[in-house]
Amino acid sequence: MKQSSSKHVLRFSRAAEKTLRQLQGKDKSLVVEALRILEDDPMNPRFAVKLRGDWGGYFRIRKGNWRIVYRTEKDTVNVMYIRRRKEDTYRV
Repeated sequence: MKQSSSKHVLRFSRAAEKTLRQLQGKDKSLVVEALRILEDDPMNPRFAVKLRGDWGGYFRIRKGNWRIVYRTEKDTVNVMYIRRRKEDTYRV
């Protein structure tokens, strides 16, 4: 099977960018690994989960205790939030 060599462009909301800058150590490694997956294939069924309700149209990827909420547009992945999994992770 031939894989496409084109990568998706990642764009970050201010909140996601701020969280990414603050991460260190193992947490940063986990999130960066998840972002690389999004660059390669944001719709990979092994990782992408379609969200419902208020988050309709968004997807999430999980790596360890971290959740990345994003939306896709053609070759762009808009990363809205990078959050540690807890009760208010999906609160708007």
